Amino acid sequence: MPDTDSICSAIDPIAGSTPLDEGLSQLSASGRDMLPVVGPTGLYLGMLASGVAGGSGCCADEAEPLEPYRAADTPATLIRLLSEQDTDTVAVTDNAGHLLGVADRQGTLRRFSHLIGSDEPGATIAVRMSNEDFEIGRLTQVAELAGGKVISVLTDRGAERTMAYVKLSQEDPYPVVESLERHGYTVAALTGTKTADDTASRNYAALMKYMSI
Repeated sequence: MPDTDSICSAIDPIAGSTPLDEGLSQLSASGRDMLPVVGPTGLYLGMLASGVAGGSGCCADEAEPLEPYRAADTPATLIRLLSEQDTDTVAVTDNAGHLLGVADRQGTLRRFSHLIGSDEPGATIAVRMSNEDFEIGRLTQVAELAGGKVISVLTDRGAERTMAYVKLSQEDPYPVVESLERHGYTVAALTGTKTADDTASRNYAALMKYMSI
């Protein structure tokens, strides 16, 4: 089980009974594009998005039932949620569904880098694809055709999509990234390269551009 505290940020959620206009004001003041909405006992109800039109009613009525990241989930699941949901914020809950906080994209990527062993030489490429398109031999071949030296491939298979984490021995993964993209793969994240600033920008852009589904 991952260390939830290290990827979870405390946040003031919106009570489900809060009038909608008041909840949208709280959301605007937070600077986020979404905030979690909770019931009286702290049970996660969904996310209130900034695009919701104001009006009568309460926030619970307008909360989007987006899947949260649960304490028992793997870090790969959190990467998948950030890739698939049209938001920069994912709710984090305990296994009973009570809100613990939120995880954002940049913080998750930093934590993800630590978990995959960023102290080891080389880069890691997170690749997203449909389950039908996943074939570890082909993925490795595409990487090696571009000069990549593959150390390992770890996978997290969901109901419809697979996330594969390709660990390379070299610190310049961009030829491999370009090769993967030419062959129709989606690069979801990139860590462990020499140029940290450029890499951070690329990671942010790749993870935040709301990948095609």
